[in-house]
Amino acid sequence: MEQWNFREYVVAVRAYYRHGDSLVEAIREFRRHFNLAPRADALSKHAIRTWVQNFEETGSVGKKKSSGRPRSARTPENVEAVKASVLRSPHRSVRKVAAAVIVSHRSVQRIFYELKFHPYKLQLVQELKNNDHLLRRQFGYLKSVVYNTRSTTLAELRRRIKEEIAAIQTDTLLRAMRNFQDRLAECIRQDGHHLLNVIYKM
Repeated sequence: MEQWNFREYVVAVRAYYRHGDSLVEAIREFRRHFNLAPRADALSKHAIRTWVQNFEETGSVGKKKSSGRPRSARTPENVEAVKASVLRSPHRSVRKVAAAVIVSHRSVQRIFYELKFHPYKLQLVQELKNNDHLLRRQFGYLKSVVYNTRSTTLAELRRRIKEEIAAIQTDTLLRAMRNFQDRLAECIRQDGHHLLNVIYKM
């Protein structure tokens, strides 16, 4: 049986994580990478599964040692690699970071926890237009005054909204701007983490 080398281990394990833990896709990428024929008996699912299991248990893609305590994959070098990867691409998921730095998904999760990083999760609620953020801030204030009195027609509602916009006082706008600046300053102090005990007011 052919002896696999370190580079081949790395390519196979990285392909496995890159394709969402898919053994089939990992084998296909492995064959493409090394220019192997599609039907060549080059690599089995069992082999990749064994390498991945060994990697997640020991942090190494080499052969599993027969005895001794497995070393932690959370070495200073791996921690720095994860940190650098996140700083380069803050919106990368844990899985993509793991594939990029060749560290197991489980270990990257633990490193994230130790570094107090929050895994990025893309959640598309609705498409936002360029001016939506401004409109939402304005409407939050307008809604509290416009809907105090029920409008009987859409035309009346539109008229009342326009009137209330025109009636906003300068000091109200200044307070809103100061409040926004205070929130930005607090966000900087918290280094981008969650804002605690922040009261949003006009």
